[in-house]
Amino acid sequence: MKQFFSMDNKFFGIMTRIADLLILNFLFLICSMPLITVGASFTALYSVTLKMSTNDETYMFKGFMKAFKENFKASTIVWLIFIAIGLVLSVDFFFANLFSNLKISSILRVIFTGLVIIAFIMISYVFPLVAQFYNTTFNYIKNSFLMAICHLPQTLGIFIINTFPIICFLVGSYLLALGTVFYLFIGFSLSAFINSFIFNKVFANYK
Repeated sequence: MKQFFSMDNKFFGIMTRIADLLILNFLFLICSMPLITVGASFTALYSVTLKMSTNDETYMFKGFMKAFKENFKASTIVWLIFIAIGLVLSVDFFFANLFSNLKISSILRVIFTGLVIIAFIMISYVFPLVAQFYNTTFNYIKNSFLMAICHLPQTLGIFIINTFPIICFLVGSYLLALGTVFYLFIGFSLSAFINSFIFNKVFANYK
């Protein structure tokens, strides 16, 4: 009985980790509300979860806010660049649908879909990179592409985890409702935490 109530008990360890992730998810959502700060919020989130995944001692609120402030400029610049890329690709899709030639329209949509997937994979890498390394904006973006290509098995795992919200949106209203509740409470932090185990193995090759 004494062992059950011990702080070293696995049950308490799991409950503590869940509580940490709930706090992190809340911080991420609150700090992402202005939208322009989404990049800085993702960087701060990964700054904490990368440490959590290696059992490094870290404080949720203090660690998150410290990383948010320190990486705000770099993260926001990167975020705005990807927003611009997203807008350009959206316009491209719009004009691709205007072509009367269905064959040309289909080819263009396939090309732009491929570019969207590449951009999505890069953005999945870039904020953990900002959290882990000091570099220039150009190198963050370049390295996000190169690492994703060089570590395809890991990239596939990260891609599957990060596309889960999109799958919820596409499947139907019931799964969308469940997914929304899940991500409002713990989804973003849990995804980042799981991804962090993968990223730590990838980043170990560059330290």
